Amino acid sequence: MKPVLNAPEEICQQIWKELVRATHDRHHAWRTPVLATAGGDGMVNARTVVLRKAREEGGGVLEIYTDRRSPKVAEVVRQPSACLVFWSPRLKWQLRARVDLSVQTDGPYVESLWQMVKQTRAVGDYLGFLPPGEPMPEPRSFDATTTLNAEDAVLSVNNEQANYFAVLTAQVKEIDWLELGPDQHRRAKIAGNQWQWVKP
Repeated sequence: MKPVLNAPEEICQQIWKELVRATHDRHHAWRTPVLATAGGDGMVNARTVVLRKAREEGGGVLEIYTDRRSPKVAEVVRQPSACLVFWSPRLKWQLRARVDLSVQTDGPYVESLWQMVKQTRAVGDYLGFLPPGEPMPEPRSFDATTTLNAEDAVLSVNNEQANYFAVLTAQVKEIDWLELGPDQHRRAKIAGNQWQWVKP
């Protein structure tokens, strides 16, 4: 059931409660936000990503996993400013989070996450000879061999096959919160501890 919140403090607490919940609940609408970055050609690129971690401390930090060869990694290195867009049909809430992104490809923290990821079926997302976006001779068929391929990927990575796992860390600079109500809409901008109501 949608919570009835009026005070800015209550709304902020609920925003971060929902973000954290989305990292654990595969069915939460905020688990798969849209990440928009600036492409090298001057155009904006947007894609759906998976929210892996969220914490309010430190001004607000969100984490996403990716293949370090992905074009978005090069875009982030070139221009760290980006935007994450979340929409929840249940809450009727939209979040637009302006963030500064950084990329981590090695170090103890990344290695600790990789040790967990490589025990899951998602391990294949960070292996393989072809980088994301590269042309392929034919689409991969999703049949009985898909399960076998996933199991083979786990075996391969346990044998120290090279991986391309990376972590995108998003430092939240500002959140634009919009609530679509049955009678009226509400909107506010949140930057740090500053709350500003704005016209929807």
